[in-house]
Parts: sequence; C-alpha cells; structure tokens
Amino acid sequence: MCAVFHPQISVIRTEALQCRGIDYNNPVYGLKYPLAAVTTSGLQKQSQIGLYVQDQIRYDRWVGTFGLRYDRPDIDTTNRMKPDSLVVSTNDNAISGRAGLTYLFDNGLAPYVSYSTSFLPLMGTDYKNDPYEAQTARQIELGVKYEPAGGRGMMSLSLFQLTQDNVLTPYSKDPNPVRPTLFEQDGKQRVRGIEIEGKYELTPEIGIMAAYAYSNSKVLSSNNPDALGREMLRLPEHQGSAWVHYTPYAVQGLSLSAGVRAMSSYQTDSTYFDELRIPSRTLVDIGMEYDFGALKKEFEGTKLRVNVTNLFDKEYVSHCLNKTGGSCNYGAGLAITANLKYEW
Repeated sequence: MCAVFHPQISVIRTEALQCRGIDYNNPVYGLKYPLAAVTTSGLQKQSQIGLYVQDQIRYDRWVGTFGLRYDRPDIDTTNRMKPDSLVVSTNDNAISGRAGLTYLFDNGLAPYVSYSTSFLPLMGTDYKNDPYEAQTARQIELGVKYEPAGGRGMMSLSLFQLTQDNVLTPYSKDPNPVRPTLFEQDGKQRVRGIEIEGKYELTPEIGIMAAYAYSNSKVLSSNNPDALGREMLRLPEHQGSAWVHYTPYAVQGLSLSAGVRAMSSYQTDSTYFDELRIPSRTLVDIGMEYDFGALKKEFEGTKLRVNVTNLFDKEYVSHCLNKTGGSCNYGAGLAITANLKYEW
C-alpha cells in the first residue's frame, strides 16, 4: 500500500499499487480512500483574566526593569462522545515575571542580563479527553546594545537559552502512529541561540534594517523515541531578514519599504521522515505608509499603511505532519492588506 495526497485540501487516498517515494511538491492523487472513524470529539470554552505590574529603576548608570504578571485562565471541556458527561473545568493560576539589569557606558555600549518566566494555557484534550495543563517556560538572556554617537543607528547582540516544560508529545500507545491527534504532556524542550539586529540611517531619506537568528534546539524529553535528542519541530535553525526604507523629500508624508525574509529547512513531521522535511525558502515583501498630516494639519494622526507579503506569489509547502501527507499544506501566497489608523 502507498499513500498519495493533495497537500492543500488535505485529502488522503490509498490504493494497492507499486510503491514509490512521496513528493509533496508534485503530488499524485485521484485514488480511493476509506474515511477513518471518529474516536475523539470535544468542545472547549476558554476565558482568561490577567494582572501585571512593571517598574523601571535607575541608579547612576544602572537601569533595572522588573515585572510580575498574574494569570487566571478558565477552560471548560465537554466530551461530545458522551452526551451525558459532565463539564470538566480547568483553573490554572500562575505568577510569571521578568527581571533585567543594564549598565550604560558613555561610548554608547549597554550590556544587559535578564531572566523571565512564562505561562501558556493549552487548548485540547488527551487520549482520555482530559484537558491539558498549562505549558511553562523560563529564559535567560545575555546581550549588549550599541548606539553610536549621533543616533543614526543601533545594533544589538544577544545570547539566550529557553527551556519549555509540559510540552505535548505523541501518545506512545496510539495503535495508529501516523495519526497526529493524540498527545501526552510530558515533553521538555530547550533552545539555545544568538540574535543579531541592526539599523542604520544611510541618508536622511534612506535607512536599512537587518536581523539574524540562530536557534540550536533539542528535545530533552518525549514519548516519541524519534524525537529524543533531535531538533524541535517547526523551528528553523537559521532565520534572517533585511529591509530598506525610503522617505522621499519630494513627497512629504510618504514612506516606502522593501525587504526579504529567509529561513533554513525545518521539520514538522513527528517521525522526522527525511522526505517530509520542509525546504528552505526566501520571500519578498513590500510596504507603503502615508501620513495625511503632511496634507493638512487637521489630518495629523491619520495614517494609511499597505503591506504586500510574498510579492512574487512564491509557491511553497509550510508543513507536513505525517508520512501519509494528509496534513501537508501550502504556505500563504501573495497577500495585500491595508490599514487606516487615527491616533490622537
């Protein structure tokens, strides 16, 4: 038996035929496929309230930033496979926070260190139709910022480590290993990386921006033996972008921009099937903003913003979740968005 699929409409069809490799960039489809029986069905309603406080303290050349946040999410879960079942309520209360310290030098250098924790409620249920607990994370970051004299640019470099707990992993006793719907919550993942960002004003009309991120990820704990010690899913090792901004003197209030964003290959399949690894890609975007305050003083605060993403409508696959290819989908094509905003 072989599986063939259409990556956009997520329809799988199987038939006895001579087996061959799957190419999700050039799929073959038109065969028969028996629909699987529904085994789980749940209804969830979520509400969340939160309170946070933050303060910045300065002493001589030292700057400290401290914050606390309290979250109370409420998730009501109903098992629709059992109409007479009771609603299960999940109330996860958590306090998260961050603390950072920066030292300001006269030459524009500003080294810093920070530590933060986070809390993320998760929707969904496990194989018993029980709701998941919240996912937690902690991050430590070391870095330095530099602003040269004259204020025409800024650069930053940071090293970080992020550790996540209560991560969802595939259910180890699932009799159908290609079904990506059942998960247990025993995973632990870590990301160590570098981020570099800079911007500079070449002339009063032209400015440039560039950013790069390197992420070395590792699955530390998982029910999935294929994942242990491997990279995290959906996280490219390399990501980068570059932008050029142009504000012409000839047309006051107008700002034009163009840029590219790129990422290396990454994995989305929990079995780490090599043929389903998503290739690297580079996309081009452009944008335009106009401040109507340049026409009349009465229009100050009114701005029109138009963005065009994936300018050349490049076709690419964004994810493939299992070997059958039934959950492979294309990424977003050419998209144009407009936003009119008024501030006072």
